[in-house]
Amino acid sequence: MIAACLLSQAASAWATVGGPEVATILGWNPVEKRIYYKVNFVDESGRPPRLYFLDLGSSHPGDAVPHRLWPEEEDPIIDYPSVDSKIETLRKQLVQLPASASDTLVMSITTRTSQEDWKNTNGDIRSKYELEILISAESLKGSARVTSFCNREVLIKEWYKIPELPFALVNASYTGLPDETCYARPAVILLTAGVEEGKPPKTGGPADG
Repeated sequence: MIAACLLSQAASAWATVGGPEVATILGWNPVEKRIYYKVNFVDESGRPPRLYFLDLGSSHPGDAVPHRLWPEEEDPIIDYPSVDSKIETLRKQLVQLPASASDTLVMSITTRTSQEDWKNTNGDIRSKYELEILISAESLKGSARVTSFCNREVLIKEWYKIPELPFALVNASYTGLPDETCYARPAVILLTAGVEEGKPPKTGGPADG
């Protein structure tokens, strides 16, 4: 099975005002078999970070699941300090995953389609690429299909092996935001064992692009 978690641009009242999105791996809950991470919006909008988890005990472990910080019946004022405080409280309850120093991680990038004259919402012309990212680490494999703008670069920030389980997690980024000079978006990619040969990679989480 090959799985990946991609964060789509969710419709909301927040406007993107010039900046990247950055994923930070918070830690691992070995009892729940969940990996938690947050996404920060490094722009001028003031949007609070969003919290997600991957449930490794589920049938779709690579799918990103939004984590509620408050019960549904509560309707708090969502502001950056209160959200960040909740996330920090959760982080202290998790087991930290040490980043792997191994050089056995292998990545390949294939351009599925390209368009050199794509226009964003402001009418600015951008290069647009549909990319397939394949990553392997020893017997573990994973993939993601993403829409990138301005260039075809994919950066691996860090990767982690999950203790005592046949999983690894890659925190990568690509230029998935076409505004201004183009900004990075995260691709949190889960590597798993038991890949079925001859089948196309599966992209988990919300559809990208």
